[in-house]
Amino acid sequence: MVSNGKILAFGSLPTDAHGSVNAATILPSGAIDPAFYPAPELPPGAVIYATALQPDGRLIIGGRFGVARLLVDPLTPAAPQILAQPVDAVATPGGTVRFTVQTSASPASFQWQFNGNDLAGATFTSLTISNVARANAGSYTVAISNSSGRVVSAPARLFFNRNSFRSGSVDLSYRSPFSSTDRIDLISLKPDGEIKVVLQSGQTRYLKPDGSDDPLYPANPELMAIQSDGARIVFGTIGTREKVVFRQTPDRAIDPSFASFRCQASTAAIQNDGRILVGASARSTGTPLLVRLNADGSIDPSFKWTYSQWGFPRRADGIFLQQDGKIIVQWRGLAYERYRDAVWRYNSDGTADSPFHSVSPGNDIVITPDNKMLIATDGQNGSLLRRFPDGSSDRSFPLFNSDVNGLALQSDGRVLIAGGFDGVQGQGRPGLARLNPDGTIDDGFNPTGGVNGLVFGIVPLRDGRVLLFGNFDKFNGVPAMRVVRLFGDDAHILDESISGGKLTVTFRSINATNYSLDFKNSLDQTNWTELPAIFTDRDPKILSLTNALPSQMFLRVRVQ
Repeated sequence: MVSNGKILAFGSLPTDAHGSVNAATILPSGAIDPAFYPAPELPPGAVIYATALQPDGRLIIGGRFGVARLLVDPLTPAAPQILAQPVDAVATPGGTVRFTVQTSASPASFQWQFNGNDLAGATFTSLTISNVARANAGSYTVAISNSSGRVVSAPARLFFNRNSFRSGSVDLSYRSPFSSTDRIDLISLKPDGEIKVVLQSGQTRYLKPDGSDDPLYPANPELMAIQSDGARIVFGTIGTREKVVFRQTPDRAIDPSFASFRCQASTAAIQNDGRILVGASARSTGTPLLVRLNADGSIDPSFKWTYSQWGFPRRADGIFLQQDGKIIVQWRGLAYERYRDAVWRYNSDGTADSPFHSVSPGNDIVITPDNKMLIATDGQNGSLLRRFPDGSSDRSFPLFNSDVNGLALQSDGRVLIAGGFDGVQGQGRPGLARLNPDGTIDDGFNPTGGVNGLVFGIVPLRDGRVLLFGNFDKFNGVPAMRVVRLFGDDAHILDESISGGKLTVTFRSINATNYSLDFKNSLDQTNWTELPAIFTDRDPKILSLTNALPSQMFLRVRVQ
């Protein structure tokens, strides 16, 4: 059946007055349709063996002559149907967004609309918006039509994210405090969030928690740990040239009740019971490199660490406490390891944990939320190792064979790794990557071009951004002298707007999660006012506040 009751026939048909090629349309009366005239380009009497009728009413024929397409009375096309709707998009300033739609109709015409108004020239199956600005944020639909009907797509929302930058991209607002002559030797994060940077020249610099230079930070005494009551365990001089470990009250006055301890302290950690572990350097005279102090500063005689256990290290660089009371120490310069670094573990009394095999060199270590140890090294059996709490190797962790110099654990359990590698698990990640808790690469963190030198230190900042240190001067082609600040994640709050007395907050979210919007009019207020929670699988999510809006308001989006 062709159209209007006509029938298409082909095969060994009588030749008509036009010299048919064995094909004809037959009218409902049974007579041959004289308006149907196969192309004269085909050889007379050509036999047709197969046909196929297209949705637009044209006819494909095949025979010994080959394949040809004929025009037939066009079919009445089916009304358009949408097979795939356009989807929401989030764009940053100057970015590009593309909306697309799929339809069953052919032929069909398209007209894209923005907030219900036709867009000039937007008459294709896709709509591309370049150099996105806030004015482009809104609702986009597309109308699809043909002679049989018209259909309009569901709205696709474009969110303009003025706060968001891709995870791993350079924070261009940051300016490095270092020069081209500086060479970084060591970085460490202080308990108060300050960042200590030791240069190869011997100079020590301190950076504020946001990475800016802090020339007024008190280097003497040096902060080692902060106790639960705000008291500070520090290392420095008290009226003499001799350096000791002592305690300051929260207002930084010397606590006379704390017995000062003489050593060249290099690191410290406070146990849950209030006792203090102190690691020192080999410059200490007559004292072990790992000691434990009671809460009053006196030496704990039950702690039995001795030199003879592990081959005379030169300095303790980090002390890590496990939930079971075991103590992990990152040593620098073990003599029997030819002055290489190593990671060792001890029992709660300071004796060697004999089942635990050392890792050498141990460039860095983090304790993950499940109490496992992640150790960076450049050993022959893998350069990123994970150990169970009992010290045994976690064989499920993906093998990693390139040098890893630095680790940083983020609050959600993901881990940043830095070192001398070009890629991770088959994906390009020059010098920097982020791993999921199971060890697989985090596809959302992609710094693309990476650094043009060696990376050996990472410091996660409290606002989710990341400081990367090393002997480089560019990151992703952007000037970055020895340190660069990166965005750790896309910003969660995308936009806020006020219209008609209604405040709307748009934010990224996790599906199947409850959220609420809390507010208060002053930071001096103790409590937040909570709005009812929302639960939706659509992302981004939108929360609205219709209360009477004051001249000043502070907001937070909270996961319940």
